[in-house]
Amino acid sequence: MSCARRCRGGVHGDAHTNNIIRLTTGRTVLGDWDHVALGLREWDLIQVHYMARRFNRHTEHDLRRFTVTYGWDVRDWPGAETLIQTREITGLSPYIRTAPSEYRTRQEVAHRIALLRNGDTSTRWNSPTK
Repeated sequence: MSCARRCRGGVHGDAHTNNIIRLTTGRTVLGDWDHVALGLREWDLIQVHYMARRFNRHTEHDLRRFTVTYGWDVRDWPGAETLIQTREITGLSPYIRTAPSEYRTRQEVAHRIALLRNGDTSTRWNSPTK
């Protein structure tokens, strides 16, 4: 395998379109660097697939363009589903922190946990911005 697929190196940790910042020059940069770590590139690559599955943020066409541009579809990797499930577990954290004091977030935590327990991978989750 090429290094782009299985090498350890710097990972952003939360690479997705909501963290892309367009500068006044027209260039784009990736922001929100508080999850940077050393690890496998798959951790960043799986994020778009998690966002598509749980938040309907990307179409199949978008995902194909992404994988063609990158040169490899992380979903072909045997550990892809495990990484998506890990993202789903970490996706509980924005709500767990505020659930004790906010009814709406308690509902979302319960919704997500029920879907995870039932193995439901197709029902959408509510975005933290809602």
